Amino acid sequence: MGLTLIEAAKYESRLEHLAVIKTFSEGELLARLPFMNIAGGGLFYSVEKELPSVGFRAVNEGYKQSYGVVDPQSEAVHLFGGDVDVDRSIVDLQGPEARASQVEMKVRSMRLTLEAALINGDATANQGRGFDGLAKRLTPGAEMALNNGGGALDFTSSMS
Repeated sequence: MGLTLIEAAKYESRLEHLAVIKTFSEGELLARLPFMNIAGGGLFYSVEKELPSVGFRAVNEGYKQSYGVVDPQSEAVHLFGGDVDVDRSIVDLQGPEARASQVEMKVRSMRLTLEAALINGDATANQGRGFDGLAKRLTPGAEMALNNGGGALDFTSSMS
């Protein structure tokens, strides 16, 4: 299980990284999502497509043989970010706050862009460099619903 950005910040001791994590997790969506480190170029997992059948039997009868069906899936790692270049003369004239301000604005822009991609992302729109968001992954009537009744963003299964 991954850590949310807020939980990860508790283990960070460098002030610059704390500031970036704080700014990045200001959005309600990213603050609630768990993150985890992935070794390699992607995440590989299986999705249950069909459960095996079960049933009742009489004495001295066997069970009907059946198997579950799984569908192997993968998610590729996508590079995301941006450069922050502040001319040394600006820092000399205006102080280190000038660079810090640019970093903060870049991180806020990254958060907003990533949140938009999580909801409405389209892998084909960016020549395969991005990923599909929830709008493309969830079909109408899917078993995942968005529950916003309590005010905070909450993804819950419609089965519960």
